[in-house]
Amino acid sequence: MKGASFDGMNDCYSVVVDPKDADHLWGIFGEWGGNRGHIAESHDSGLSWKPLTVEAFGGIRPCGLAVFRTEAPYRLVTAVGKRGLVVSCDGGVRWEDYPTNRFEQAREVVSVSKKEGRLYACVGSTLYRAERDGRFQRFFSEPVGNILDWTVSGSRSLVCGREQWTGKKMLPGGAWLSDDGGASWKRIYADPYVSTGLF
Repeated sequence: MKGASFDGMNDCYSVVVDPKDADHLWGIFGEWGGNRGHIAESHDSGLSWKPLTVEAFGGIRPCGLAVFRTEAPYRLVTAVGKRGLVVSCDGGVRWEDYPTNRFEQAREVVSVSKKEGRLYACVGSTLYRAERDGRFQRFFSEPVGNILDWTVSGSRSLVCGREQWTGKKMLPGGAWLSDDGGASWKRIYADPYVSTGLF
């Protein structure tokens, strides 16, 4: 791919597609094993890319990308380290802090994603879901080392994670399932590292 591997940015971490134009993409690119990266845009199905955020986030690689609104200009949301969630209302040219970017602890937002029309943000071992008014509420807070992935389908949700030593105890990895929209969770698979789950 042209324009995607310059200056050591040799990995693609996320891609979202324009809801009205399958040739129009946004992607997150960065260096393997590092924290540098940026968001880029493609108008030819990924054959070539134009960087959008090389300077906007101080070189920090965003984590996760979600696109909202079904017509241009598209609203993009991503997570940038301890700054938390940021939003662009012009397709990725300008960015500002997400209006309800407040979490219970000032920890790093490690990922953001859209599932079935709702915005989710992962902060360490806690998963938050945006309510209809845009405010975030705890969705998953079971004991887990780090959340790696989550899947939502109707009232069913699946969260996958890995174990991690906290300095005092080892928090487990595995897979947790909810059949009631996140009201209760059950650990259905115990393993030190579960990266992805699907229904």
